[in-house]
Amino acid sequence: MVSLNTSGPRSRRCVAALGLAVLTLATGFTLMGTPYADVVTSLNLGPFADYGVDDNMLGPPKGNSSGGGALDVFTLGIGGEAVLHLDTPAWNGPGTDLIVSENPFIIQGSDWDAYIDLAYVEVSSNGSDFARFPTDFEGPAGPYMQGGMQLGSDMTYYNGFTGVHPVLAALPLIDPLDVVKAGADAFDFADLLGHPLVLSGEVELDYIEWVRLVDVQAGVDQDDDGTIIWDCGNPVFAAADIDAITAVNSALNDSTGRPRVELSLDDTTGLLRLRLEDDEGLADIKLGLNASINGLSVPFGLLLEFLVITEIDAFGATLETGPFPPGFERMLLKISAVDSDGQTRGDAIFLP
Repeated sequence: MVSLNTSGPRSRRCVAALGLAVLTLATGFTLMGTPYADVVTSLNLGPFADYGVDDNMLGPPKGNSSGGGALDVFTLGIGGEAVLHLDTPAWNGPGTDLIVSENPFIIQGSDWDAYIDLAYVEVSSNGSDFARFPTDFEGPAGPYMQGGMQLGSDMTYYNGFTGVHPVLAALPLIDPLDVVKAGADAFDFADLLGHPLVLSGEVELDYIEWVRLVDVQAGVDQDDDGTIIWDCGNPVFAAADIDAITAVNSALNDSTGRPRVELSLDDTTGLLRLRLEDDEGLADIKLGLNASINGLSVPFGLLLEFLVITEIDAFGATLETGPFPPGFERMLLKISAVDSDGQTRGDAIFLP
């Protein structure tokens, strides 16, 4: 008899993938799992959790364009939180691993100002130990209100939260797994590699099964540097409204045979590095590359003005930037690739 050691993160990831494969072979049918939340594990709601039902957080995102927040959502209440269970565990793969959809929307006539209600994002392998993504707030002190009315806030103030970028994904028209076209807020598990719970093994980034979302209390809660956070929510009664979570990297969406997109910043120079790969060669990315800045779609060719190919081989290419021109500071850049089979993969990075 062969025994499997399922205690390590790589083993648990392999067992998850193997389980899907065995069930598929045994039944003759493709397993109908999903990359979305299937169960609300727990709720600890705050005051004014007065909109929607908790099941609204399950299943795929129901975006409503950049100019209108989704209505099929659930409000956490001031300081409230929800723990969602992923139908298929996510893992640390190439590029973006998780997309979290809240319901911000851009103010008419503005590029970056939006109605923003923030939430912290935390992930867990066991349902009890949660690692929180690092956060950064660089805006002025609030509240962002005038005459009792909420004002918008600039998306460039925030990094590491959900509730910042509008949700565009809506089946069947827009693929929730396309990091660019889906909109919302993208998270890379690699950003948690130095977290104490990851270093101690309590959180295994190759097996993430639960996601906890915690409403940020404007004027009370702090970012990682201890700065008081302000969003455009009324600090008395406005709270985060959760739409969905999507596991981009999972056994349902393995990177094998798919294009791979990875964005990184040089620690010394701060310059951007883009790596594009495809197991069938770069020519397989026939449907092109998509890009967005703060959720606004831009032609990929525009970025080529700042990118230079520094390495190329049979399966991929590496491109690096010179300095970006003024105006790109604190922007969220997303790039996704689509291959000849319509498979997609992407990544996102916050430009400092």
